[in-house]
Amino acid sequence: MANGFQYTVIFKNNSQNPGSASLYQQNPSFDNAGMPLAWMTKYAYPTTSVSFQWQIEYGFVWSQTGVLTPGIVVAASQYWPADLTTSNQVTLTYDAQHGAFTFANQTKASQPGSLNVVQDRTIPSNVASVGIGMAGSATYVVQAMANVNAVFTPHPEYWIAFGNYVEGEVIDVTTMNAPAQIQFPPNVYSMTAILNPDLSWTIEQTQIVNERYVAARSLDKAVRWG
Repeated sequence: MANGFQYTVIFKNNSQNPGSASLYQQNPSFDNAGMPLAWMTKYAYPTTSVSFQWQIEYGFVWSQTGVLTPGIVVAASQYWPADLTTSNQVTLTYDAQHGAFTFANQTKASQPGSLNVVQDRTIPSNVASVGIGMAGSATYVVQAMANVNAVFTPHPEYWIAFGNYVEGEVIDVTTMNAPAQIQFPPNVYSMTAILNPDLSWTIEQTQIVNERYVAARSLDKAVRWG
C-alpha cells in the first residue's frame, strides 16, 4: 500500500566516467541471512542527469536463481503487491509435476508491520530465492528453503552506488566502491546525489541544489545545474 508520496532521487554524473547509478536498500529486519539487490539502475554519461522515482509500495517476490550469490541477477518470476497490515503474508509452494513455483494464500499475518513468506514442505533446496520488493521491483531476497517462514520487517535505508550494475543484481555491499546513503528529511521527497570528479558524493535536497543553480546562473550563464 502506498503512503501517497512520490520520492525522487536525481543523479548527476560530474565524474569523468560513464557508468550505472544504482539505488539499493538496506536494513530490513529479517529472520534469515539475505542479500540486497540493485533495486533501480540507470546508465549515465559524464555531465548527464537521470532520475529515479517511486512510492512506498511493498510486495512479495520470488525468482528461480539457483544458489544465491553476489552477481546473480534476480529477475522476478512473480511479484505480488502487499502491505504491512492486511495482506502481509503469503505462501510459496512448488508444483513438482510441472516444475513450477507459485505464490498462494495471501492473507493477513498475525502481527502487523512485517512481510511474511511461508515456504511449505514442497520447496526444493538451492533452486529459488524469495524476498520483498518496493514499487514493483525486488529489493531484498533470501535463499528459499522448505518449512521456513521468512519474516521481513522493512525499515528502508536508501543507498546509491556507481559502477557496473544491472537491475536486480545481487550485490555485496562490503565490496562496493564508496556508496552513499540518501536520507530524506521530514516532509522532503526529492534528493539529489552528485558524483564528484574524485568519485566522492554530494547528497543534498533538490530544492537547495536548484536555488544554488538559479543564484549562480544570475552571475554566469555558463553554469551548469548540479
